[in-house]
Amino acid sequence: MHLKQYGSKSAACLTINSFNKVFYSYKTPVAVLLDGEFFVTTEKFSSTTRKHVNLFIREVGISPNRISQGDLRRKSCEIITGPVYLPY
Repeated sequence: MHLKQYGSKSAACLTINSFNKVFYSYKTPVAVLLDGEFFVTTEKFSSTTRKHVNLFIREVGISPNRISQGDLRRKSCEIITGPVYLPY
């Protein structure tokens, strides 16, 4: 596991391996790479967080699937701890 911080440290990427990553903006997961499939949240955040999401999209280099913040949180937990079932 490796944590990479960007710029002012308000954006970060937790890398489990090359196919599984969780991308954070201000400690909130906003994008995940799960088994090589890329997801970003549909939630509307600040302009800075949108910039972070765009940075992550450029870094991963593949077109993301857009999913709800709740689904994205479940996927981020799955990456870190294995499959989990969180209430909506």
